[in-house]
Amino acid sequence: MSASIESPLAALRGDVSLDLSCARLHVMAPKHHPTPLSGGDRKALAKELTRVRAVTRILAERANEKRAAGEALIRTADDLLCQSWNKRM
Repeated sequence: MSASIESPLAALRGDVSLDLSCARLHVMAPKHHPTPLSGGDRKALAKELTRVRAVTRILAERANEKRAAGEALIRTADDLLCQSWNKRM
């Protein structure tokens, strides 16, 4: 972005102009670390990568569960809103 924002409120007040034409989403690339040469270090790295992948999978599953629960709550709230509107009419 070409303009910097001094404070978040400045953008809301319109004090700072934003150029969003150049804004891009930056996706982090996977980190590449060279494989260690010694056997013990290779085993430790493999063990750590296995653990990290498992934790990542577990966190992704939890995020999906929470998202599904949140969407169910939103559907319930929408249903209740419709019911209250129907009662008024």
